[in-house]
Amino acid sequence: MKTKEILMFCVSALLVIACGDDDTKEGTDGNNSDSKFTPQELVVKGNVEKGPFISGSMITMQPLNQKMKATGSSYTATITNDDGSFTFNPEKFEEPYARLSVNGYFYNEYKGKLSNGQITLQSVVDLKDKSSVNVNLLTHLKYQRVMNLIEDGKNFTTANKQAQEELLKCFSLQSLNTTDVSQFSIAAGTDESAALIVTSALLLGKRSEAEFTEYLAKLCADFAEDGEFNESHQKGIQEERLALYNKLDSISRNLVKRYQELGRQIEVKPLKNYVDWNNDGILGNESHDPSKPITLSKTEIQAPMEGGTYEVTFTSDVPLYLEPQLEDAYPNSASVESVYSGPMTGGYMTTEKSLKDNTLTITVKEAEWQNSSNAVIYLYDYMGNEVAKIKISQAGNPEGKWLNDNGRYLFNMIGEFLMARYARYDFRELYRAAQYGLSNNDISIYHLDDVMKTYALLSGTWGAQTRSSYYYRYYWDGFISLDQAIADLQKAIENLEERSAGNCQTPEDLAMSSKDVARYALAYCYLCKDEEQQAQQLLDIILNEGRCSESTPVLGIGGQSVIGYSDVVRLKNGGNNGDDTVLW
Repeated sequence: MKTKEILMFCVSALLVIACGDDDTKEGTDGNNSDSKFTPQELVVKGNVEKGPFISGSMITMQPLNQKMKATGSSYTATITNDDGSFTFNPEKFEEPYARLSVNGYFYNEYKGKLSNGQITLQSVVDLKDKSSVNVNLLTHLKYQRVMNLIEDGKNFTTANKQAQEELLKCFSLQSLNTTDVSQFSIAAGTDESAALIVTSALLLGKRSEAEFTEYLAKLCADFAEDGEFNESHQKGIQEERLALYNKLDSISRNLVKRYQELGRQIEVKPLKNYVDWNNDGILGNESHDPSKPITLSKTEIQAPMEGGTYEVTFTSDVPLYLEPQLEDAYPNSASVESVYSGPMTGGYMTTEKSLKDNTLTITVKEAEWQNSSNAVIYLYDYMGNEVAKIKISQAGNPEGKWLNDNGRYLFNMIGEFLMARYARYDFRELYRAAQYGLSNNDISIYHLDDVMKTYALLSGTWGAQTRSSYYYRYYWDGFISLDQAIADLQKAIENLEERSAGNCQTPEDLAMSSKDVARYALAYCYLCKDEEQQAQQLLDIILNEGRCSESTPVLGIGGQSVIGYSDVVRLKNGGNNGDDTVLW
């Protein structure tokens, strides 16, 4: 019997201990206190920041119990200067929780001036380990979500931790989740500061204060429901991110200037590093770190005329792209000032390219142009920084094209001018373009500088009153000297082909020209200097070597003679009918 009594006593004791353990564990996800708090007097202080709230704004503090219900007390303080700082008088707290609410004007960092209207921001905080807390846009967005989670049975610590994780994830700021957002301040010069500035500016944008208040209310209600923003709000935030791209530098300058005016120097980190531009949920993977070299399996490709397909593998610290992804990153298009500018020959190789799983696939199509061509494929990070490049060269196609669209347009126009024998101002432009507007290939391979100067100088043989007056008193005086014209045409004779330009049917025919066209223009120049022997020698070559006849002009365009056999004969006979007037 005694043994049974002892046994029952031991069982009862174990039950009491077990119940006591359950009581101790109860409330870890409930409304019991997270840890013991000794009632004490606290001086609560901090800053209210959107941009900083201005002096005179009123802030209210309500102590809360474990269930986040107001205890009945309420205290007010006034923001005492324009950096948004506040300090409450010492107050005794039975529990460490408080709700802070502030309404007032603020510095609009987006526009760089004070707001026209007031907004309200809130925060719910735990003061047991800190009495310095801030009210900002992130505390405001988190507030109602925390309250909802506590209503669902979670204690403050658990609810606050979950709400903050969810909120920072919405803005891809998970890496900053080591500090409560009530400790974030735009003036601290930290990563958290930059993130807060970006988020605040992102949501404010160009909205008026009334529009901003309405928008915040919708975001808060949406986030409070399930810890996420709905699809519509997510899309809007991403659009606003991209719209913010060109404003971040001015926002940074605005804040630095504002605090300077308040007598305080602050640092603002590069704000573009704190935006999830590509909306992949990861902050900071948009910009390549130069200290982490990108490696390519090859940096140069030499393709034959037939083309081919090539793969380039690479390693990179960030995703790479074939085009800059942000609109601002695209270079401005160069303006075209003259139809005579730009390469006249050759074109680009045709390529197709794709990127997948750190492999760049390049397909080079069969060459279309006579001369070899070169291309460069650039790889960019998301921010539009050029981080790698692959050079491609391709052999030319002997049967391919050589005059490009720019060249075809130019020589079509030259043909019209030559047939009409007018527009000498345009031929001066043509001469200038031959000096300054051509590519190396245009000059070294196709000698288009010589061709264009020849046609420009040839135009001067039309409309002159007399041989002797032409260069010095009519169109070319002050532009180039007669000696320079002679030197230009001598060089053209050296470089152009010994061929019959004959009847040019295409721009390509006209662009090839011939030595005889240059000889004819040079003969005229010699006659202008009364150097008839040199002129006669040139004209004899044209007439006697079989490239010119009464049926085959020195230069014809589309069936119309520009320099005919009779023109050469007439010039050989002195170029006049006895009255020194040029006949054309």
